[in-house]
Amino acid sequence: MSVADTQNRMPSLEAVHEAGHVVACHIYGVGFTHVTVDPQECLEGSIGGVWTIQSRDVLADLDVTFAGGEAVRVFYNTEEVRLDESDDTILAGEMFLRYVDNDLESFLDYWTSRRPVVSDLLRQNWDAVLSVAYMLDERKTLCEHQARVAILQAEREAGRCDLPDYTPPEICEICHYPKEGSPPKDARRGLTQYRSNTRKEWGISGQEERR
Repeated sequence: MSVADTQNRMPSLEAVHEAGHVVACHIYGVGFTHVTVDPQECLEGSIGGVWTIQSRDVLADLDVTFAGGEAVRVFYNTEEVRLDESDDTILAGEMFLRYVDNDLESFLDYWTSRRPVVSDLLRQNWDAVLSVAYMLDERKTLCEHQARVAILQAEREAGRCDLPDYTPPEICEICHYPKEGSPPKDARRGLTQYRSNTRKEWGISGQEERR
């Protein structure tokens, strides 16, 4: 489904938020296993999330974390912001204080300075954000492969090739999508085994990080 096919309806707020994280992951090269707006797939009390694999670049991770809230602000074309608007700000603060500078004022200054940068990045790639958001509303859960396919589809339709290239796997371990053909709708098939394999392969002892 292209962005043009869905231009007469609005994506959900939850899908826009998670799509902002996903597009930022793609731009910064941050890995993730899947994204969902299905509350049954989330931690208790959450309505959506992206399960990322923490990268070695904490500043990239911070921008990815900021991107959900910034996508919503771009969507509403507003600069209004609340520090306690989501768990993302808390997560970003914890990362900053642990890995960058153990000073709350420094985090607030950094957060204020990066917000417009991340917003501009999303505006430049807004077709990609909408493409992921509409697909999320349709399918509820996307594996990394399906999300990246949606991003690059939007890029092609917009006549751009600005975003990092993505080579589809021969067989996706989550959605079982072959290199040729259309991604199936069920991203949850094989997801539990994929999570386990990914943690072992990448030396991750705990859960993937949810944003």
